Amino acid sequence: MPRQLKGLVAHTNRGSQYKGKRFQSLLVSYGRRSSMGNMGVCRDNAAMERFRGSLKHEWLLRVPQPTRAGIKQDVPDYIRHYNLDRGHTSNGGISPVRYEQKSFRKVSGLA
Repeated sequence: MPRQLKGLVAHTNRGSQYKGKRFQSLLVSYGRRSSMGNMGVCRDNAAMERFRGSLKHEWLLRVPQPTRAGIKQDVPDYIRHYNLDRGHTSNGGISPVRYEQKSFRKVSGLA
């Protein structure tokens, strides 16, 4: 985790791997804090769950027997694709970055 991104929040589900001391200590060492959804409230972490599902089914399952080194390269590539290129139905079929730019221009009067 890059240290220049201190203060960011790691959104996870309530899985034991995320609640455990090892992961929580890692977050603290990078100046991050944990955010977990409440039990029984499915929408608390819906955006991250959706992203992880897309990452798994659109990217990682297409790579036969991925190595740790391959995953370290593939995940950042997918994050860029997800944010810059991949259309999202919730955004009218455009990427999140394009949607944000369009929204900014609209609210700032530049549209």
